Order: sequence, then structure tokens, then C-alpha cells
Amino acid sequence: MSSNLEKKTVQKLIDYLGITRPDLVRYANCYNIDLNSFCIKPQFYFATYLEIYDDTFEFFLSKKEEIKKFNFEFFRPKTVKQLCDALDLTLNQFNDFYNFHITRLLHFSPTQPSPRFDKAVSLEVNREFSLEENIYHISSQYLLHLKNGFPLKTFRNMSSMKDISNQSSKFGLIIGYEDFKETIIDLLNPIVDGKALDDWGLRKPGGIILFGPPGCGKTFWAFQIADYLKYEFIEIPRSVFASSYVDGAVKNLKELLDKIESRTVIFFDEFDSVAETRSSSSSSSKENTKVVNTLLQEIPKLIERDIMIIAATNYLDRIDSAVIRPGRFDLKIPIFPPNKTERAKIIYQNLTSNIKYSSPLNQILTRNNINTFEYFLESSEDMKLFSSSLIEDFVDTLRRKLKNSYDSGKSIDEILVDKILIDDIISVTSAKIVNQDLEILANFYLEVDSFVGSTLYQARLETLKQELAIKYKKEKNPPKPIGFRMPNIEK
Repeated sequence: MSSNLEKKTVQKLIDYLGITRPDLVRYANCYNIDLNSFCIKPQFYFATYLEIYDDTFEFFLSKKEEIKKFNFEFFRPKTVKQLCDALDLTLNQFNDFYNFHITRLLHFSPTQPSPRFDKAVSLEVNREFSLEENIYHISSQYLLHLKNGFPLKTFRNMSSMKDISNQSSKFGLIIGYEDFKETIIDLLNPIVDGKALDDWGLRKPGGIILFGPPGCGKTFWAFQIADYLKYEFIEIPRSVFASSYVDGAVKNLKELLDKIESRTVIFFDEFDSVAETRSSSSSSSKENTKVVNTLLQEIPKLIERDIMIIAATNYLDRIDSAVIRPGRFDLKIPIFPPNKTERAKIIYQNLTSNIKYSSPLNQILTRNNINTFEYFLESSEDMKLFSSSLIEDFVDTLRRKLKNSYDSGKSIDEILVDKILIDDIISVTSAKIVNQDLEILANFYLEVDSFVGSTLYQARLETLKQELAIKYKKEKNPPKPIGFRMPNIEK
């Protein structure tokens, strides 16, 4: 630890930068930087007395001119026409956009009017602007991020620190699953942070196995990991393992791996169908064993070539134990169904993304005061055990029902998104959860509960346990997976 004379604090940093603490916080908010992760002993409030790491100090000093330019643009009055041009919106679209995001804009901007610009208007709720009006305390870049998506969440010691203003990764924009993202950032640190290799001797991870119930996004997460690493993504088709020749599948796999370039994620879906437990003497089982052995032998070479293997399975217990030993597929990450809050956020995100502000759907949502995910929080309580794909199905059904009402001649004011409509769609969607799904979820609970040593997923495990218990009580003939006892949620 440095001495008191050498301490580098937030106050010292902003003094060097020639800005205020709000200026730094505003810049960090716009570029999605987690300032607390840059503090040695972070607190809830990003105070000026907090001590920061040396590399943090150096990083922000290297961005000094960029931060000053950003804040100068923030305080400079801009006409509504300039903002419309920057966002590629018409005036009506801009007014809709502005009022849709007013809560976030007010949170981002100071509340006190600036004495420097007498003719500029301040941010207010339910404003209708003209093109000639000036607005102060507004950032064109922040508006663009609201419209197109914010950059990847940036933490200290991430490789993305080096170029945060030009990121294209969407990893930080994924709804919820903060525990999962935290796990990924920690496990992949030796890859994204060269110092972890050089200074601490950490080794690069072997393969990753993503396991969990169908429809929870294992393929999605594999792609997001590749995007986070800035790696190419290649999914290995099942046809690679289909060959009528002896050792044909092994030859196909070797040829494919030899062609793959550095900085690539290769993805195997339904991995249990290839790496199954070696309990059969059939020819297909023997051929699969050869394929898996070849893959395991290739992993060290692939690591050296900066190639990562990710496999996905619904059934971790079906995979040969030799495959998941350290140095092979040693990272096993459970993919849970979304929790109550995540369900509400996913519904709102899927429902409102990629729609025009002037569209009938947006007008219906606005008319029904659906302007945050919290509108769906109460309903999401009844969506127990819904996978991400089931939530998408729910949203598609809701969109169709609203469209049918609109096409039937109803006006925007006559179309209600009320509890009756929502409950009806939930009932239809819930019926798609069958006994086989409950069995898979119960076995998944047992798998995670048996090997997770940390408390990282304990909250999700408890939620899954409770939702399974409630669902089991409603079933007349519930499945009985081996070793699973219906959890007693009253304890």
C-alpha cells in the first residue's frame, strides 16, 4: 500500500484533469464505466476522498482532453435541429424520443438551470420542442447511446479500458444476469488482461461448458462471450461427426480445427450427444469416444493459438467425467432461467426495442403508460420457470393480440394492455411447460447445488427451488427425477 504522501485520490485526479467530480461521473455514465471498481476501497458514493489505483489514475489522465471535450459539448447549448440531425430523427420523433427517455435525461443532467445561457431551455417533462429552440445540459453522445445502445460495461483491469469510446461489444447491455457476467469477467481475465499472465502466472482457461435447461440462452451466451473477447464465433455443425468411414469423424474434426484462425471461439451445441459417458460398446459410442479424445488432445494446442472451445448441454450429468477435468473443459457455468425482475426487463426490452416512435405499437404502449419494465413486475411473478425463449413467445403473442385489435378497427385509446389480457397470455404460455421440462429443471437444480462451491448462485438456486415447489404442487402427476425431493418452501 502506498504511503499517505503518495496516495492518489479522486480529488487529486479531478484536480489534474481540471474538472469537477460531477464532470467525471457524467463522462463515466455516458460510457458505462464502473467508477467504483477503480477505487481501492469503494463505497456506495463515489466520494472525492476515495483512493484509486495507479493504473486508474494513468488511464483517466490519458483521456483528459476527451473528457474535457465531452463536458464542453454537454454544457454548450444545442438547437433541437442539431440534435435531430445527430440522431437522424424528425422533430416529431425527437419529441417522442425525448419524452420517452426524460427520466434518464433528468438523472443524467443537473437540475439547476445554467446562468450562462439565458435563452436556452432546461429539461422538463412533457415538452414539445420546435427546431429553433436551444437546449443546454444535454449530451449528443449520451442521446446516441440511448438510441443505439450503450458501450460495454467497463471495469478496472478489463482490456476494454484501453479504448472505451469506440467499443462495439454488447456484453454490458445484456439485461440482468450480473452474477453470470461477473463470473465471465473473472474467469476470462487471463485472456483479456495480459498482466494477469505476466505478473501473476495465471493460466488461460481450457474449454467452457454452459449447461442448463432448454431455451435459457446457452448459444446466446456463447456468442456474447466471443463478442466480449472480440473473437470470431464459429458453431461446429453436427455433420462434422457424421461419417460412414472408420475414424472419419476424427479426420473431419482435425481438418476443421486446423483451418480455424487465431482469436476464435468454436462452439459445440448438444455436446452430451458427442461426449456422452462411455458406457456403451456400440460402434457409434466408440466413434464418439475417439472424437472426444481427439478434441481433448487438441485443447492445449488451441489455447496456445488463442482459440477457445465452448460447449453447451442440457444434461451435464451425461457428459463423460474425463471431459470436465481440470485443463480440459474445466469451466462449468450454469445458465439459469431469468428471475422475476429479469423476466420483466426482458419483456419490456423485447416489446419496445426496434419499434418506431410513431408506430401504432409505441402509441398503444404510451397510451397505457408502459414506459418502464416495472409495469410487468407484478405479472412476471406469475411467469415461474419461464425460459428466455418462453418470454419471447409471450411477447410475440402480446404483439399479435395488439395488432389484431388495431386491425379490427379499434382506436389507440380503445386498446388496453390490462391484467386480463396479460393473465390470458401467461396462461397460454405457461401451458407449454410440460412434465419433461420440470424434470430437466429439477435435475439442473441438483447438478448446480452439488458442485457450486461459492455463494454466487445461491439466490438463483433458492428461487428455482421455490418456483419448482410451487409448480409441482399445481401438477396432478408431477415428474419424479431421481434424487429430487419436492422442496419445502415453508422452512
